[in-house]
Amino acid sequence: MTAQIIDGKALSKQLRVGFRERVGRLVEQGVRPGLAVILVGDNPASRVYVGNKVKACEECGVRSVHVALRPIRWKWRCWHASPSSTPTPRCTAS
Repeated sequence: MTAQIIDGKALSKQLRVGFRERVGRLVEQGVRPGLAVILVGDNPASRVYVGNKVKACEECGVRSVHVALRPIRWKWRCWHASPSSTPTPRCTAS
């Protein structure tokens, strides 16, 4: 089998046209497809990736919801039971 060079942009455009048609049929039936993205932190590559997904959704008629959250810094505190009691650790995050 020989390798075949494909035009990724043309293929992407063709696929999105097909998706748009399928989404249109779903909307006619009362179903609105959607994509929810939760982005935690401020990684530039992740922002670009999510932005591309939101753009693709817009092109296809898919509803998109984007939620950006700050990273949480966890501090774990563990207390171990005394030797005379049940040795079960209890951990809480603050």
